[in-house]
Amino acid sequence: MDPFLHFLERIDVYRCSSLIKLVPSSVTFSYMTYLKVSYCNGLINLMTHSTTKSLVKLTTMKIKMCNWLEDIVNGKEDETNEISFCNLQTLELISLPRLSRFCSCPCPIKFPLLEVVVIKECPQMELFSLGVTNTTILQNVQTDEGNHWEGELNGTVKKMFDDKEGFDGLEHLFSL
Repeated sequence: MDPFLHFLERIDVYRCSSLIKLVPSSVTFSYMTYLKVSYCNGLINLMTHSTTKSLVKLTTMKIKMCNWLEDIVNGKEDETNEISFCNLQTLELISLPRLSRFCSCPCPIKFPLLEVVVIKECPQMELFSLGVTNTTILQNVQTDEGNHWEGELNGTVKKMFDDKEGFDGLEHLFSL
């Protein structure tokens, strides 16, 4: 199966509740340009740090309605090698109630062509990544409340989370 996966250009995974792992860490996706995963409630992590290194042609990633997903890129605490999504232009993270971050390892991530980021209904997302995130041309993040930008992706996601926490606190206060 591994050689077959290597040549895939598009993956659209839909309603695979018993799927725990998208692929083993040994799989490479050198030709993949489009990845969409939705309604896969068994997933906790989408891919490993090593798998992301092969996604050099990926232009679109859409992850939606995966109730148990905690992070997109999972890695060990000591993984500090840079990840570069060279061609990623669109990233959508929608209705992921347990997602706490895009990447759980402290490695730098580069997105030189990223133009569209949508983060909606991800109430646990405190940070985009534990490492430095470089988005050369990104100018805003689309959310439930509109467009936001704090000069960089990690700061924008943190501000969105802090604002949401503050609003939730006020909402609780008024309900007393």
